[in-house]
Amino acid sequence: MALLGGLAAAAFFATATLCSSRSARMLPPSSVLAWVMVTGLLALLPALALVDVPSVDAGEVGWLLVSGGGNVAGLLLAYSALRRGKVGVVAPVLSTEGAIAAVAAVASGERLAVAAAWLLPPIAVGVALAASGPTTDVPTAPGPTGPGTRPVLLAGIAAGCFGASLYATSRASADLPVA
Repeated sequence: MALLGGLAAAAFFATATLCSSRSARMLPPSSVLAWVMVTGLLALLPALALVDVPSVDAGEVGWLLVSGGGNVAGLLLAYSALRRGKVGVVAPVLSTEGAIAAVAAVASGERLAVAAAWLLPPIAVGVALAASGPTTDVPTAPGPTGPGTRPVLLAGIAAGCFGASLYATSRASADLPVA
């Protein structure tokens, strides 16, 4: 079951990344972000109507701000990276968000499973190899794309934002309803 869940997650990530890349090459990244946020809000409104308004303390507000801010900043940076760079280079860097959240969790005192601890270094090496590959092939999609380190840098910062958002979401979700 875990293998099927992992394959489904990979398929969803690949589909979302390819759609995001195409959108970010057709529209400015800020416009893509605005449409994604409006669509997400519209999808979330029915769920919000079904839950009671929880009491939220200052600590939870802080985690929610990091969660939302990290997600918005990460998306804007990811769309900018996908507009300028190759999906095959940008996507592996973006996918490190989970590892970044795991490192944050370990740094805050959570224990990491032995298997995960052994798998993180090879994953980091794989991402570094993917990001450092040749960039001489210029994509043919419209927009200002091409070789360079800027897309990789933007993707790395986006992954950091997403990792912080994931960690903050996990902290906030301990006390707040999902919606």
